Amino acid sequence: MRPFWLYIYSARNLYGSLFALVGLALYFAGIIQDYWYLIVPGLYLIGFVSNPASRADLDLKQNLADSDIKNELERIIAKARRRIPKEAADHCDRIATLVVDMLPRLRALQGTQDAFSIKQAALDYLPHTLENYLALPSAFANIHPLQNGKTAKQILLEQLTLLEQSVQDASSNILQGDAQKILVNTRFLEDKFGKPEDFFRTS
Repeated sequence: MRPFWLYIYSARNLYGSLFALVGLALYFAGIIQDYWYLIVPGLYLIGFVSNPASRADLDLKQNLADSDIKNELERIIAKARRRIPKEAADHCDRIATLVVDMLPRLRALQGTQDAFSIKQAALDYLPHTLENYLALPSAFANIHPLQNGKTAKQILLEQLTLLEQSVQDASSNILQGDAQKILVNTRFLEDKFGKPEDFFRTS
């Protein structure tokens, strides 16, 4: 049944139906009489083919330099923003901010799970999550239940929530590791030179 509903809600069918309704209106207004039964389907076909299926094209190239990932993430989110709910766009913005903030640290952490999770969120998970949603007609995504009564819109929000939490957890792990380095260095300096208050002690 899903292919049927995808067709019903598709932009092509909606445009075709609109053109066909114009034909029917012309018929009932008396403007066209002969061959109206051919003209109306013909107008539907014109509307159908005049609105070719769109492709989201949100792929983010794998070989981008860190300095370019920020711009590409902004491009992807800007392109998707026109058709995704505001809550989804807010999730995307927060994910992009977390990723960009972590990028300078990732090169030194290559091979770790946290670095992999953050980089993949930018290069793969976020673009593909949005692209899968945008492949659906807007009306279908907003009102047609897909799983357990949830629409594609609701499922998108759940997926972005999980993705944001994953990036946030990975970022926290990295920052905690950096903080731990500060504590280790503090203990080293204390062992080497004594605690700071020792500098001011008088014998």
